[in-house]
Amino acid sequence: LTFEQANLDFSFHYMNAVKLVGDQVTADLLEQVFKEEMGHVKHGLIWFNRWREQDQSEWESYRKLLKFPLNPQRAKGPIFCEDARRSIGFSESYIRELRAFNGSKGRPPALWLYNPNCDREILRGKPGLTPSAAAKKMSDDLQTVPTFLCQKTDIVVVGQKPSIEWIESLQNAGFETPDYIEFRRELNEYLAPSIQSPKLAGLEPWGWSPDIIELFKPLLSRLVPADGGNSEFAQSLMNHHSMSPRHLGRIFSKAWSVDFLNKWLEKHPDQSLLFGTREDAGKTYTQWNCVFNAISQTLKTHSRAMIKAPFGTSGMQVKQITQIDELDGPLGGWIRRILREQNEIIVEPYLNRISDLSIQLKIQENETSLLEVRQFITGSHHEYRGTLLGSKLFNLEPHALRFFYSAFKQWKKFLRDLGDQLRATGYRGPAGVDAFLWQTPEGAIRLKPLVELNPRWTMGRVALELEKKLIPGLNGAWAFLPLRELKRLGFKTPQEFAQIMQNKYPIQTEIAGGTKRIRSGVLVTNDPAHAKSVLTVLVTFPNPELLSNWQF
Repeated sequence: LTFEQANLDFSFHYMNAVKLVGDQVTADLLEQVFKEEMGHVKHGLIWFNRWREQDQSEWESYRKLLKFPLNPQRAKGPIFCEDARRSIGFSESYIRELRAFNGSKGRPPALWLYNPNCDREILRGKPGLTPSAAAKKMSDDLQTVPTFLCQKTDIVVVGQKPSIEWIESLQNAGFETPDYIEFRRELNEYLAPSIQSPKLAGLEPWGWSPDIIELFKPLLSRLVPADGGNSEFAQSLMNHHSMSPRHLGRIFSKAWSVDFLNKWLEKHPDQSLLFGTREDAGKTYTQWNCVFNAISQTLKTHSRAMIKAPFGTSGMQVKQITQIDELDGPLGGWIRRILREQNEIIVEPYLNRISDLSIQLKIQENETSLLEVRQFITGSHHEYRGTLLGSKLFNLEPHALRFFYSAFKQWKKFLRDLGDQLRATGYRGPAGVDAFLWQTPEGAIRLKPLVELNPRWTMGRVALELEKKLIPGLNGAWAFLPLRELKRLGFKTPQEFAQIMQNKYPIQTEIAGGTKRIRSGVLVTNDPAHAKSVLTVLVTFPNPELLSNWQF
């Protein structure tokens, strides 16, 4: 059922190949081989179905019985003969699962896991964080996000395997999907027994935290050097570094970012016409009376003040204040609680924001690589709602775009200084920087070069990887659509929305640069069969007038 099944594909493939060069004799021989292989595989399938556990599906039984280094990838050849398998007697569900399966035939896989609460886990300082019900729902919905970051030979750990229908929709659009392994942290299971591979090229959580270090430590001995893997950093982190807020975890704090920005602006006062002043950057405070005075002073010169907790993701833990007496109510209580729990809080002036921007970094051993800049969209609570795709920042007004490019060279210098500082802390890996363009009361434009630092994988990085699947020059968006909003628009279920989008805006592809790429359409990028909180969609704009409808 493995090597013999693969021979179905190999013999059929080479039979047609030698026919093309006119070697009919060899083609006839290979046709005979193909027919014999069908008999071999059918013989195996008959006895497999008699002997296997009947409470499992054909596919589940097959996967359970395969022992490393065998995996279903070795049961396929350079093409996939569905009709042959169907005539042999394989079930339709088995054929679909095998066709969609990807796995490594030799390269050690990297192990990926989506843990969006890493910031809160670091703040706690030790393993055992229990996320809120809402955070758990969101995390479950987005558990397959590493699909768009990893290689097809890698492994993505999920609480529930995505549906075959969703996997097929990605593959039909040109994506290569990894192997998915089910594991539920909340059941206090051990991850290591679920991973058959004795060697791993890397360990790639969404972000490092005490919980992740505890979860991954039993896999430490399996790490080996491999191209594209992070085994060296993962080994160093788990052997030597603490992820507490006082050590490497400190760089996850917004307070660290504010302090870095202030020190940089102090050293470069000549850049104020590009990046604003230290007063515009905000400041960190540790005492209630200092916070009160800072807010009071800020409200004398600005319409609002922004108050941010050092640890909090996707716009959470951000408040606004317009009147000082608001501190007598719940807002004051929230500030005091943050000071107790996190020891500090950030106060910034409200700036007239024009556009949110993000740029992705790779912190390497000897350099910082800067990736693309993109605009992103936030909701009313500062939560991430999506990224506009397209290298020309097509949604910026011309005067704002001109200013941005005039500041871009200096911003890159700032970001490399930031990368140097991250490297000095011991961090290696991906990072995302959020920034924004804003306008002074006099109408001048400025760039706030560092609003938030995320030393981990980010949705902005995922968006860049998704953009690579579009044909060059095509604009689009990766959008987050809360299910409550879809219901208000009349969609009863996530599956209904996905089906309507598929019918109305089907994915159209073409070969560009030797790769299948998307030319138009809408693709749902998390599994609608399991979604409880949010759907994510990749939307293309082949025509500029569609831009205004990108949120449907």
